[in-house]
Formats: sequence, structure tokens, C-alpha cells
Amino acid sequence: MCRDHSRVKQTHVTSSTLPRHPRPIETARLHLEPLAIHHAPELFDALADDELYRYIPTEPYPSVESLAARYAHVARGPVASDERWWNWALIVRGDPRRAIGTIEISIDRGGAHALLAYTLGRASWGSGYATEAARAAIDELRRATFITEIEAFIDARNARSIALARRLGLRRKGFIPNADYFKASTSDEVVYALALREDHDAETSGR
Repeated sequence: MCRDHSRVKQTHVTSSTLPRHPRPIETARLHLEPLAIHHAPELFDALADDELYRYIPTEPYPSVESLAARYAHVARGPVASDERWWNWALIVRGDPRRAIGTIEISIDRGGAHALLAYTLGRASWGSGYATEAARAAIDELRRATFITEIEAFIDARNARSIALARRLGLRRKGFIPNADYFKASTSDEVVYALALREDHDAETSGR
């Protein structure tokens, strides 16, 4: 999905130097806990909603056990030693049993780019939780100074996710027609991106 890293200035530091698992993060209203099997029963009800999967080619998990199996796979991390999957469960502060969604960051083998995704239970829409959590995750990426850019690939019909990307400061950089076909419909994708280093921003603007 990250197509051309050859023109991005690299340092000797790569993604293999990053922790394999993310650290916990605190925001004003949320705990971001590294995603684990025990979050499956806490998140199952919030994520068992067809509307959350309207614009992605997956379906709600049919059981707590199937969701736990997915989280176990994610927690183990990728096979490649120079990739990273950083996933957090979003827990409302003051209510430790209230898990409302997840934030996902995937860091590619080159270590230059990262991909952002999120899922938030519908009961928490409009609360600002997704923006708060995603900003915290992006700030965590900034600590890895060799990561130049974070991208989000979004179904062009998903106005809510596009609005979130814009609130986070991501700018539209591409459009992929006929990117996928699922649920009896063709999916076009828009690509939004945020430069995490000023030199990368200057370089890409000069292409």
C-alpha cells in the first residue's frame, strides 16, 4: 500500500528498532491499552454492529471466541522482524469496563511509512474519542523520528472517516478507483496522509 519509498530520505534507524508492542498511553479521557485477548469480551458488544463494517470488506466477528482469536494473532505481531503492528484498545477513564473501540497503526518494512485505522462503537460516535485517541497514537509515532508519513486509505463513501482524517491534519494525496469490490458494491478509495517530518513534507511537495 505504500508504493514508493525510494525517494524518501532514510536514516540507519529502521522499524526493527521500535518496540514490538506499543506502550500504554493516557489521554484526557481515555486509556489506550495495548490490545490483548482479554479485551475481546470487553469490546465484543461495541463492535458487533453491521454499520461499523459498511465500508470495509469484513463482517462483525460472530463470537467473543473468534474476536479473541483475532486479537491473539494481532498481539503476537507480524512474522517479519522489521514490521510492527501497534494496536490499542480504547478504554474510557473512570470506567475500566467500558471499552469503546480500537486504534491500529501498521509500520512497514522500510520503516518510513505507517498506516492508520480505527474502529469505534456507534454509541461513542460524535464524542471526539476517535480524534483524541488517533492524535495520541500519531504523537507516539512522532517519537520514532525516522517515520516520515502516516497514511489512511478510506472508502470514498465514508464521510465520517474522511472528516476524522481532516481533523487530524491529514491531507488528501490520492484517489484509487475500483480499489475493491465487496458487499455487492465497488469501493473507490481516497488516500489521506500527514507528513511527520518537515524534510519529508518539503521533499514530497517538490516532486
